[in-house]
Amino acid sequence: AVADIADMENQLLAYHIQVATAAAEREEFSQHCTSLQQAVVVAQAETDSHRKKLLAVQMDLHQAKAKCSVAEGKVETLTKAKVDAMGKLDAAKLTIGRWQASAESAKEKQHKLEVEVASLRNKRAADAKKLAQTVDQLTHHAATSMEKAVAQSTVDHATKVMSMQDQIDKAKRTAEDTTALLHRRNKALEAKLKQANDRVAILESQLRPLSHLTKRAKALEAVHSDNKRLQLELMAVHRQVAGKKAKSKPSHDYMDEQPSIVLSNNQFQHQHSPQTSEGVDTLQCELTRYAQVLLMSNRADEAGAFFEASMAQCPHHLDDAFVLRDHDECVNTLAHYAFFVEHHRHNWVQAKRVYERILANHPTHPHALGNYAMLVHKMNSATKAHETNNAVVHHAYNVAIREFPAHGSVLCKYAGLLVHENNVALAETYYTQAASTSPTSPDMYNVSPLEAERMYQTAHSLAPSNTNATYNLAKVLLLHMESPSYDINRSATDTSQVEVV
Repeated sequence: AVADIADMENQLLAYHIQVATAAAEREEFSQHCTSLQQAVVVAQAETDSHRKKLLAVQMDLHQAKAKCSVAEGKVETLTKAKVDAMGKLDAAKLTIGRWQASAESAKEKQHKLEVEVASLRNKRAADAKKLAQTVDQLTHHAATSMEKAVAQSTVDHATKVMSMQDQIDKAKRTAEDTTALLHRRNKALEAKLKQANDRVAILESQLRPLSHLTKRAKALEAVHSDNKRLQLELMAVHRQVAGKKAKSKPSHDYMDEQPSIVLSNNQFQHQHSPQTSEGVDTLQCELTRYAQVLLMSNRADEAGAFFEASMAQCPHHLDDAFVLRDHDECVNTLAHYAFFVEHHRHNWVQAKRVYERILANHPTHPHALGNYAMLVHKMNSATKAHETNNAVVHHAYNVAIREFPAHGSVLCKYAGLLVHENNVALAETYYTQAASTSPTSPDMYNVSPLEAERMYQTAHSLAPSNTNATYNLAKVLLLHMESPSYDINRSATDTSQVEVV
């Protein structure tokens, strides 16, 4: 702003000089005009001779007037510029005054801030002194508390060591008692194993003439096929007779005679069946038992042949329309065969169909009830059809538990399903029931660690920063891995079945 003012003053000075020059020129032109007028008066006589000179002088006069007018315009312009410059100068002076006032205000604020900083420094020094005193007091108190805590911890540790020693002694006594009990059980199992081996030897000696029985079975199968063919022919004859009677009698007579026709078919099937003899029933039972012995000896391939031979001994086994309510041997054979098909041939659909046929005739069959519930559970988990089959699984488990409340495997499997569905309260009830009614069930020791592992994994995923959940998960995994029955390929949510016989 000061530089602008200086420039404007210089311009104003230049304008003054130009105005003075124009005024001097004007005075000079005025004097010249006066001399010319005098010359005109003197030279009026010579006007004619000097006309041309007069015209030239007049032209010069006009030019001088024009220059004077221009000079006057410039003077007016310079005057206006001077006024504008004076206005700008006043505005600049006002701006400079405001700046000076702001500078003074800033100096006052700076002085106040310096005073506050000095007071804060003094206060900080006082606080630091107080803090040092407090730290010294807390250090002394902490040292005293640490000494007391160490003394108390030493006493508690000694007490815990004594308690743990008592527990260890008690555990040793329990282990010794358990070892003695297991030794006695091993002796009993060895005796039973010897008896089983003797039984196997007897069965093998009884099954040596198997070729003769196989021929007989084939002959019986041929007779069975002939019986089926004759039955179909008889049914066709009945239908023809019924059709003829329907033409000659009202339709209600034909409907009244249908039950007698069905009864005749059942009587025909029962009378012409070649498997009603007691010897054949005994043979199929022996074949089934020997097949079970082979299964327990891990000879599933050989057991399959004997299961098929046992199934072929009776045509009722493959006839889904036949009623099995009075044929307990056939029902037991079908139950063992369904278990074999499910676990060794992995044909769940066929096993499910056989179980359903057994339960339709014997709703409380112990083998079929539990195995059917666990099979439906396994199929439901494999197909992920929870919306459609979940009710079927729960119904099957409820029926099995209602009929056999001490079935440890079924109780544990159903409790595992309930835990998987987050129904922990009801699952705990069934686990407690299994522990009280079937404490020796292997599922009590196989399922619970897996469920605990799954629960801790859920807790760890919901709260990864929770050290208790992480520690408990690591602990249960370590204990689970140290177990002799640990399977690294089995997850905590595995719901595979165990063998139920």
